[in-house]
Amino acid sequence: MVMTAHLRGVMLPTDADVDVEIKIHTRLHISAYVAKQKANVCLVLYCGQSVCVDEPILHIGERVTWLVPVWLAPPPEGRKTKIGEFIVDAQTGEVLGKPRALPGAEADCAGPA
Repeated sequence: MVMTAHLRGVMLPTDADVDVEIKIHTRLHISAYVAKQKANVCLVLYCGQSVCVDEPILHIGERVTWLVPVWLAPPPEGRKTKIGEFIVDAQTGEVLGKPRALPGAEADCAGPA
C-alpha cells in the first residue's frame, strides 16, 4: 500500500541523489477507511449535502493523524473546490479539526462552537 507522508524541517541537498527511507513503528487503530467514515458523519451533521470527502492522507507529526480533504460538490456540477480538511487521530479516531467553508460557499462546516 502506498501512502503519502508529510515531513517538515528536513533539509535535502540539491543536485544530489537522495534515498529516503522512513521507518515508523506505531499501531494505527483507525484505518483510512474509518477516518473517511468519521469525516462523512461530521459532514452530514454539520455541513449538509453539497460537500464530499476525498481519500485520507496519513500525516506524521506530533501525532499520527489522517488528513481527510473536504470538497464543495454542488449536485449539478460535482466536486469543485477544496474547502478544508478534517484531522482524525489515527490512534483514537477523534476528529481533531473541522473544515471551514470558503467565503460564498453554501455550507459552514465549522460545526457547533
